[in-house]
Amino acid sequence: MVTGRSRRSGFTLVDALVACALLTGGLVIVAGALDGLALADSATGAKVHARELAVSALAELKGLPIDAVFQYSPQANAPGQLRIELINSAGQAIALPISRGDASAFPLQIEARVKAGVTDKRGHVIEVQALGFLTR
Repeated sequence: MVTGRSRRSGFTLVDALVACALLTGGLVIVAGALDGLALADSATGAKVHARELAVSALAELKGLPIDAVFQYSPQANAPGQLRIELINSAGQAIALPISRGDASAFPLQIEARVKAGVTDKRGHVIEVQALGFLTR
C-alpha cells in the first residue's frame, strides 16, 4: 500500500518545545521543594541549637553553689539570646541576677526556667525552654 506522504523518523519542533516545557516545569517544582526543605532544615537546626544552649546553661547552674546562681549572668557573647528565671515561694518568676535581699524569698528547692532563642536563616527567632530544679 502506497500513501502520498513519506514517513520520516524524528521529532517535530512542537514535540521538542513541549518536552522542554515539561522538563522546565519539573525542574522548577523540584527546586522549590529543595528550597522548602532547606528552610525547614534551618528551623530545625536553630531549634536544636537553642535546646542545647538552654540545657547547657541549666547544667551550668546546677553545678554552681546557690549564692553564685543568684549572681549568675548569661555570657554576652553567647550564640543566641538566653534568659534565666527562678521561681520564688510566691510563684513569681524573677530574672537573674538577683540581689542578695531577694535571695531569701526562695524555697529550698528552686524551679529554674531557662529560655533560649536562636535566629534561623529566615530571620525568625526560634525559642525553647528548659526547666529544672536547684537545691539550696
